[in-house]
Amino acid sequence: MRKIKIIVLPNTRTPIPAKAYSSHYYIINLTIGLLSNADNLFMKRFILFTLIITCIVTFSAAEAAGNTPFREEGIASWYGREFEGRPTASGEIFNPGLFTAAHRTLPFGTLLTVTNTQNMRQVNVRINDRGPFVVGRIIDLSEAAAAAIDMIDAGTVPVIVTYADNAAEISPQPPATTVAQAPPPPPNIVQAPPPSPPPPSPPPNIPVAGTFFPAPPARIMGTIPSADSTGLFRIQVGAYRIPGNAVETFDRLRSVGLNSAFYEQSGEFIRVVLTGLRAQDIPQIAQSLGNLGFPEVLIRQEN
Repeated sequence: MRKIKIIVLPNTRTPIPAKAYSSHYYIINLTIGLLSNADNLFMKRFILFTLIITCIVTFSAAEAAGNTPFREEGIASWYGREFEGRPTASGEIFNPGLFTAAHRTLPFGTLLTVTNTQNMRQVNVRINDRGPFVVGRIIDLSEAAAAAIDMIDAGTVPVIVTYADNAAEISPQPPATTVAQAPPPPPNIVQAPPPSPPPPSPPPNIPVAGTFFPAPPARIMGTIPSADSTGLFRIQVGAYRIPGNAVETFDRLRSVGLNSAFYEQSGEFIRVVLTGLRAQDIPQIAQSLGNLGFPEVLIRQEN
């Protein structure tokens, strides 16, 4: 019959097999045994002091290992419309207009900052695919992400990849400038700066474009109205077979203030459209859509 060693700690009622203990339980039991066999008070204090120092060193080393930042340098490539609509390795349908990327090992959903070291442009991407499978390359960007760091024409560029939370560590710092100091005013004279004019308020439902990288406006397919055109217009942002993709586009539009976004059912497709738009607002809306990663949209006049 196989014998199982049983350890019972003080003030416990249920015996537990010794192999169920992890290393820190073993250290506690060992310390209790040493304290029980210590002959004098000095030896007991020495054992307790040694245990405290060991715990501090162990926990400090574990915490330092867990805070190591991620940083990777190498060559980035990109892939686009030829893979549109196909499932990625994560099961998500590939959309070249979203800021996503493929990496060989990082978990799906990881947020990264990719910096083009040739022009120091940056873009934040989300890992949803596996690749690239070419020697020397470390990341494969979507078409929208590649356009954001100006690498479409080059095809491949050297990059630095970090977690998105560490993006500030690699941001290029502007050179220090020396500002000439004006002579102090005469005593008892207070010089007030001239009042600055209030900033112009944006038109209703039109978001102010603002991202940390420049993006081209969305290309408008169809007849572009002149600024003095009368009537209202609508823009089709996308048409999707999968309802989840339509919901994602709808939420992204609403998140930047494009509150005129709606769904339309057309056969097996679900369209996401912006309705009730004025002609003079079309250029600013196109810029906002470009910042969101939508390369082209369809416009027509409402009845």
